[in-house]
Amino acid sequence: MAVGLPLQAWANRRAGAGWVLGLANLWLLVASMVFYAWGEVYLVWVMVASCLLNYAGGLWCEPGRAGRRAALIGVVTANLVLLAWFKYSGLAAASWPSRSTVRNCGAQPVSAAALPEAWSAAR
Repeated sequence: MAVGLPLQAWANRRAGAGWVLGLANLWLLVASMVFYAWGEVYLVWVMVASCLLNYAGGLWCEPGRAGRRAALIGVVTANLVLLAWFKYSGLAAASWPSRSTVRNCGAQPVSAAALPEAWSAAR
């Protein structure tokens, strides 16, 4: 991270100075995916899906299109659901078996969804 982040910032600044803005955005997307995959390669699909969802939502929210407010609400809701699942499912999985054993339900422990390193500063 000590080398990758300054290199990414330098390249993005350089890309924005002389390149087409689309290439600068593409560089930022690719560099972010590489940085993310460095720690949690098996969850890159979540970030790709989130990027595609946000891109489609941004296109749908362009001025003059019908249903802009509904698209915005849908995209924000989908992002919050992803965040809640990957951030708090571990807490729910850790809490559920202890409560069920107190009540003698005999529930099996539930495995937690792994939180990607890039999404958590508390790790």
